[in-house]
Amino acid sequence: MSFVFAPSPPDLAPWVIGFGERRDLRAFSAMRELPMPSPALQFMMGGDYHLAGVGPAPRAALWGPVVTSSLAWTDAPALVFLIFLTGYGAVTLSGRQLAQLSGRRITLATIDAHADRTLTGPLLKAEDFPARQRVASAWIRRRFESPAGAVPPIVALTDRIVLGTLRAPVTDIARSIGVTPRGLSKAFNREVGCSPKRLLRLARLQRVLQSIHPRPWTGASPEDPFLEYHDQAHLDRDFSDLTGMSRLSYVKAKAKAGDQLIYTVV
Repeated sequence: MSFVFAPSPPDLAPWVIGFGERRDLRAFSAMRELPMPSPALQFMMGGDYHLAGVGPAPRAALWGPVVTSSLAWTDAPALVFLIFLTGYGAVTLSGRQLAQLSGRRITLATIDAHADRTLTGPLLKAEDFPARQRVASAWIRRRFESPAGAVPPIVALTDRIVLGTLRAPVTDIARSIGVTPRGLSKAFNREVGCSPKRLLRLARLQRVLQSIHPRPWTGASPEDPFLEYHDQAHLDRDFSDLTGMSRLSYVKAKAKAGDQLIYTVV
């Protein structure tokens, strides 16, 4: 199981975080999918990817933000190409609020009727990851050919939290945009599908996962994420609550599998 990642070109940064590709050497009968607050376009080019309680994932789909842990498996070696989107990118592409995308997998054809011909087909024909990255970048440039518009305030806050550039308490975030903490929570639940506190916890979890993974595909945070917790007991409770597993179990699983994936545990 391997993973490669390339950051977004600067001109696509308002909509895209980066591009990735997962390649498995065999099928896996049991995997745990950890919460991933970044939406993504995912293209299944290998075996089917099954999600517990959902069934096979669409072959080409927009995966909304995932704020809970779930179980998954494959029936053949997976090959998945991903376009990691900002919240603004997902909202602009789909025409829906993040809350309407949360936890959902929406077929790309539903969002763009010509996507199979203009994107999915060329991706399947491309010979390798760099070629698929070029195809995807060109498609996004055509799809978002006009300059980025004004980002809705809650979506802008969401992207800053997920990308780690905003780590303030909920009360401070609310004050920064002139609303009460209760008003901010209502807006987040309505527009994002979760509370700002949970999103802050998930973003903090991302930094912890990058830090404790033996060999992650993305670099660790330049700051120590453990300092964001009151103590180790606080960290371990939060980790278990959000992932459904212990921190030690995560590290052991990654060391045993030797994979670079952060959000999938065999």
